[in-house]
Amino acid sequence: MFFNHGDDWLQELNIESQALIRQKMTIVKLKEGEALYQQGETAAALYQVVGGLIHIKRITANGGESIVTLCHSGNCFGEIPLLTPEQSLRGYNAIAVGDTEVACLSKQDFEAIAYEHPQVYQQLIVKLCRIIQYLLQHAEDMSNNNLRQRLANLIINAAACHGTEQQGEISIGIPLTQTDMSKMLGVSRQSVQREIKIWREQGWLIKKNGRLIIRDLKQIKHQRQQ
Repeated sequence: MFFNHGDDWLQELNIESQALIRQKMTIVKLKEGEALYQQGETAAALYQVVGGLIHIKRITANGGESIVTLCHSGNCFGEIPLLTPEQSLRGYNAIAVGDTEVACLSKQDFEAIAYEHPQVYQQLIVKLCRIIQYLLQHAEDMSNNNLRQRLANLIINAAACHGTEQQGEISIGIPLTQTDMSKMLGVSRQSVQREIKIWREQGWLIKKNGRLIIRDLKQIKHQRQQ
């Protein structure tokens, strides 16, 4: 699992390309738990979160659920299948967390714009390289680190991508529950709960208004060496 690092690659395009894409995008409004697309559906669009949060999930072989990544405002997703010449199927579910708005660019419009403006493909390749780097890091993390180390990495990553620092504390600006974290790490909720309880008792982090707040990032980072 990796967090989407605020990756609005559309902003890196020239003004003309951006304007064409924005003109062709349509807005989809979703309620809590509503699916933007589901596993097995034909991949037909590129998406960007306008407001709210999207969980990219997958149903595992044993019927469980795995959260692959989280996409918040500005994040683009769903592009990879658009690069294949043949018709592709979605391998994941995209589910809204709370009221969410998503801008959609159809595959047909994407291909037409990218054909006239090759920079679109070039910038998308940069994003895909970042994804590959994150996946390699995640594979190494899963194979070499214990739960405490992996959980520390997850929270540190969340702070880097979604954190706001104020008066020495870092507030993670997206809802991140123990259930979410267990699905990201592929472990039971109880296992995550035991580790989080220790850290809360130590005063390293708290939860306030539905958000995790890190009070001692240095100690959380130290857990990666335990």
